[in-house]
Amino acid sequence: MSETPDLAINPSLFACRTSKANRQVNQVIRVRIGEGNMCSKRAKFTQAIIDNYDASRDSAALIWTDEELDIASAPLESLVVVVGEFLPKHYVDSLEFVHVRGSTEFDAAIHTTIGPIEGSFIIVRPIHMDRSVLYLLHGKQDGLSSVAPLPTRCETRIVYYHEWTAGVSHTIKKMRTDAFRGNLNIFCRDFRAQEFMGPEAEAGSSTVEDEAMDIQEDHDPLHVAIQAIFARDEEFGMKEAEDLVRLAKEEWSKVPPVTPFLEVQTILVLAKGLRDGALRDFEVPHTTWRALITLFCNIWAQFPCEDPAALKNMIETIYTSIPGPGHYLPDTQASQ
Repeated sequence: MSETPDLAINPSLFACRTSKANRQVNQVIRVRIGEGNMCSKRAKFTQAIIDNYDASRDSAALIWTDEELDIASAPLESLVVVVGEFLPKHYVDSLEFVHVRGSTEFDAAIHTTIGPIEGSFIIVRPIHMDRSVLYLLHGKQDGLSSVAPLPTRCETRIVYYHEWTAGVSHTIKKMRTDAFRGNLNIFCRDFRAQEFMGPEAEAGSSTVEDEAMDIQEDHDPLHVAIQAIFARDEEFGMKEAEDLVRLAKEEWSKVPPVTPFLEVQTILVLAKGLRDGALRDFEVPHTTWRALITLFCNIWAQFPCEDPAALKNMIETIYTSIPGPGHYLPDTQASQ
């Protein structure tokens, strides 16, 4: 009987055979830190790293060294969990894979499987960060690799190892991506609680509450409806807008006031602006969704505009005016 291949899944639902032989799932390793290499301001330099790929130092197929696996005494800031692989741009740009309308998860019987692909990098997520910020490994030297922030707009080149895709079933690609990242967040919270906080701190941690909240949000109709408006690669039409407006009015009326300008046509305008590029380079946490939609509806009612550039500017100006964390462009994100 043939052995089941170890696959990594892209949110678009194609799979890639992994580069590592006998890969361990949920692998945590140590990386070289310092020199601000986790600051996303350095993302502009990452392309040069990719262009100068050196298989002897960068390949996803490299075996882990003793230094990388020695995590017992390593500081938390130097630990990362292995997420998947970053595929070469030229390969992904020319890739033709099967799109099956209505698919919710990868099915090897109907979807495309490729690879492994020479020239792939390993992608990791720092354990100590609350958000799922991804980096690629490169430049292995003296047993440890450095990390570099991923360039923007690169989701099509990321394939997630199967342990992060387990249990995820959504028809919308962005929601699958968010769920993959959510699985990573849960793992990192649990790892921090168990390995670095001790039994007393673990007992008082909010990990269980956070996981319950994640599950609740995944099944909340309004949460799902608003997620859809940010799924730029998916269709958002009249039905989706009507559902969002209806659910928002029902839910938000519990904590008034609700803007009188929350209308279907206005939501369709917001969806168009997002699909034309507004907020593409921003993190938009769910804690800002109501404020963004409310402010946009209020301002659009007074100052409607049709020009795509003006609409994009309006949406981003509104968003950056909302108090609270999470309002940044990746290339200006502060070092974690």
